[in-house]
Amino acid sequence: MERKWILYDKEDRQVAWPTCINNLSPIENVLGTEMPPWMKDAFNRRDIFNEDEMFVPIHSISVLEKCSTDQYIDCPNIPKHHLENAKRYAKEYGGNSSQYLKRIGRYYWLDFDLIGLDEEF
Repeated sequence: MERKWILYDKEDRQVAWPTCINNLSPIENVLGTEMPPWMKDAFNRRDIFNEDEMFVPIHSISVLEKCSTDQYIDCPNIPKHHLENAKRYAKEYGGNSSQYLKRIGRYYWLDFDLIGLDEEF
């Protein structure tokens, strides 16, 4: 059976995948079952400090690849402020938008499984 992955934007409309997905290749890694520190920090910022209350319904299997924001530009879910700031950068500093987008961040593509409330895969 062939799997077909469908991407939806923030308004729940079906959209095309960003082109950088065509260049994904798994990164050698070992992902543990523990919650990563950055995810704990996200819960902590919402005043949740008890790890028993930190349920996340996904289990990461592997990191497929990472790409910079300039490679992610055609994704429909890219934050609008990234695009606005890139235009402002190009106009005010004489650079181009892709230079700005290349510097501002990384997106990580993960292979994952969904977990039920019983925490079984």
